[in-house]
Amino acid sequence: MAETILRSVLWLTLGGWIGASFYFTLVVALAAFRILPSHEMAGQVVGAVYTPLQLFGVGAGVVLAGVALALRRSRWLLIHPLVLSALCFISHFGITARLDELRDGAFGSAPQAAASAEFGQLHGASMGIHSAVLLGAAWLLVLHVRADLRAGERREIS
Repeated sequence: MAETILRSVLWLTLGGWIGASFYFTLVVALAAFRILPSHEMAGQVVGAVYTPLQLFGVGAGVVLAGVALALRRSRWLLIHPLVLSALCFISHFGITARLDELRDGAFGSAPQAAASAEFGQLHGASMGIHSAVLLGAAWLLVLHVRADLRAGERREIS
């Protein structure tokens, strides 16, 4: 019974994380920049949606590591989600926080070249981290499917 609950938490958390990340990337961000009248407004909408996604990623990685530990999965299935969680933490509390500080200087009434350049670099880094976390979470899904299949085979044998 406990294993069933743990596996349910694992799949709901991992599926929610991957699903929310894909939806953000393929629907929210694209729609905001296509529909809203300015890039600044679109960026504000995207930022408002991205903040909870990053914080969810921080928590999801910790939860997934805890579940992997409780299910006695491999060390890699414990470490991998913690790395993804750390990337979300860095992205939110480092990069996104700095982007918020730079926004007025980069897009305000008198844009500053240095602020715009730093904003562009940090935005690229943020997109890179988001992509890495999304790919890493998808790979984590594959690893857990394999672990579940192996556990099922062991139960059938015994």
